[in-house]
Amino acid sequence: MVRRYRSLNPKYFVYLITFVVTCLIFFKSGNDILRTDYLSRYNINSYSRERTYYFPFSSRFKMPKYSYKRLDDNSIPDSGRVVEEHIMHFNLNYLSRKDIVNTNKVLILTLMETYNDEYWNNLLNLTFEKQSIEIGLMVLPTEEGDTVLKQLEKKITQIQGQKEDGIFKKITILRASDVPEQIPIDADETVIELNKRKYMASLRNELYVSTIGPETRYVLWLGSEIIGTPPSLVEDLISVDKPVVTTNIQIQNKDNTVSYEYENSKSWIENVNWYNKLQGYPQNSVFMEGIGGIATERIRINHLMDVTARIENLLKTVEMDSVSVECTLIQSDVHRDGAMFPTFPFYHMIETEGFAKMVKRLQYEVYGLPNYLVYHS
Repeated sequence: MVRRYRSLNPKYFVYLITFVVTCLIFFKSGNDILRTDYLSRYNINSYSRERTYYFPFSSRFKMPKYSYKRLDDNSIPDSGRVVEEHIMHFNLNYLSRKDIVNTNKVLILTLMETYNDEYWNNLLNLTFEKQSIEIGLMVLPTEEGDTVLKQLEKKITQIQGQKEDGIFKKITILRASDVPEQIPIDADETVIELNKRKYMASLRNELYVSTIGPETRYVLWLGSEIIGTPPSLVEDLISVDKPVVTTNIQIQNKDNTVSYEYENSKSWIENVNWYNKLQGYPQNSVFMEGIGGIATERIRINHLMDVTARIENLLKTVEMDSVSVECTLIQSDVHRDGAMFPTFPFYHMIETEGFAKMVKRLQYEVYGLPNYLVYHS
């Protein structure tokens, strides 16, 4: 039996050749279709304005392919940053270099429980380079927080509008996602304070994690009611050159006098007898200095102040076991290495007291400046 084959229609050969030629042209033009770097060359600013991406096929947008080159330390400039096409290289070792002044980027963090104009007046009076300062603020998700937010937006618009690039390098406002837990008014003082500190600890963690950047060298925690500091605050605390350093918080009277009676209950030196007593309590128990009427006999920072020779010994440091963060400078590596504000019992402590304990467990030290006064409203 003889089979007879039907010949192919010539038009199929034409289709095949057309397909092959099209593929060759396409692959020759490059396969990196998603481009965003051409925008600066062609004055197309929609990406920066709208965060939209373009998928151009035209050769007009042809750019080199992405590249990555491993850089050695000698090829990185003083800023510790290299921008090459789409990749930014940061050498975090440069943040600990003392011979490079332009790495002193400071991030000021504040939980804005209240709004106070004097807080902003004090910031504007700081002599540290404002374009090296970023500010991170967090407001509470409450009616009071909404009021504070409106006041902040108005104030920041006024401040940053004074210069084309703004007074400060960057200001970020965050609104907390979790509302504070409702505690009965007649609840025990310890229960109320414990829940408050757990909530504040979670907000502090969210704030610094959301705002710290690869160029941040120092984090300055500042309370929203801090209304008076020396203009050289940032320079002074940096010059002490300690991983964590806190100040002596006092209340300035209306007649501009200081009584030196304010008890900064979160900045203290441990008492040996109380420390030994703590070892007998369960690990999940929490004791807060000044709360619950417990006599710890710890030495607080204001007890260490030398009233007669305060100015002469202004930057005298004392090693502490706990710190308040109402006005505390922290080297960014401390946070990067994992120091956070525990919302859980950590060696019988939480929040800022637990933070200081965690810092010590990470082999850093905590210091105080008992003669360096900062004023609370």
